[in-house]
Amino acid sequence: MPNRLPKRKESTSFIDGSSFVGRDEVKKQIIGHLLCGSSKEGENCQTISIVGLGGIGKTALAQLIYNDEDVKQHFTSRIWAYVSDIFDESKVAKTIIAELEGLDKIAALQIESLPLNTLLERICKSIEGKKYLLVLDDVWIENDEDLGGLKVTFKRGAAGSRILVTTRKDTVSRVMGSSHTIHLETLSQDLCWSILKKIALREMDQKTCEDLTPAGLRIAEKCKGLPLVAKTLGGHLQFKTTRKEWEDVLHSELWRMDVVHKDVFVPLLLSYYDLPSPVKQCFKYCASFTKDSAYFTCHLIAKWKA
Repeated sequence: MPNRLPKRKESTSFIDGSSFVGRDEVKKQIIGHLLCGSSKEGENCQTISIVGLGGIGKTALAQLIYNDEDVKQHFTSRIWAYVSDIFDESKVAKTIIAELEGLDKIAALQIESLPLNTLLERICKSIEGKKYLLVLDDVWIENDEDLGGLKVTFKRGAAGSRILVTTRKDTVSRVMGSSHTIHLETLSQDLCWSILKKIALREMDQKTCEDLTPAGLRIAEKCKGLPLVAKTLGGHLQFKTTRKEWEDVLHSELWRMDVVHKDVFVPLLLSYYDLPSPVKQCFKYCASFTKDSAYFTCHLIAKWKA
């Protein structure tokens, strides 16, 4: 994939879960898959994939699960590795080693020049017989060969080891050989409002909150169920204290704000750029329709064919 977008900020395992809402049941479901029993016969490790749109909360959910107390106690080792759209096997291997061995910055620098084969041997030794949890965040690989030797090292852990993958693509879940695939749904308007208001209204008095709520509810509707959008808008709105300012955001500023473009559109554009060229052309043609306009599918397809 060519360099066309600013890189997404690298994720870590740390999270403030106080503003995380609406995922209790799916969190419980995934933790159940991580903790239950052992792996299938002949398999030391199973993979669970979380699939969903950009900005829907896959990484945040994985972070909460990673830091769950039951999960911490269940696994001997926990490893967090950010992958991104360009898969670099050596980089991922170094991240895994650094997490497994608790390397400081100086020690981490010492493995930078090691060849891939040496890195993989070191991973094998480090996880041999250990029940580990490996989180691979934001994975985009297209085929089994992309995993290379890493896939072999994953099998060296003890029975009951687990890999938790976050991705936007069902194909990744299949390539990873997932035993369970969880598709995240968008949040309700009420939950988006809950996220937005917790950030935007936290420093405001009750009267101001009541005055801004009607506009806030309509802004929450524009989040289209994506918690990242709600969080981003909440951060922007916390500096606006009048109804007029909130109405301006609702009616005119919403998608022109730099903060929204940076934090929301850039991550979502990765999904667009991953589309095949013919599909991109069809997608761009939809820009000729005004927002919220209604049209017949057959008419659109006819335009595509013209």
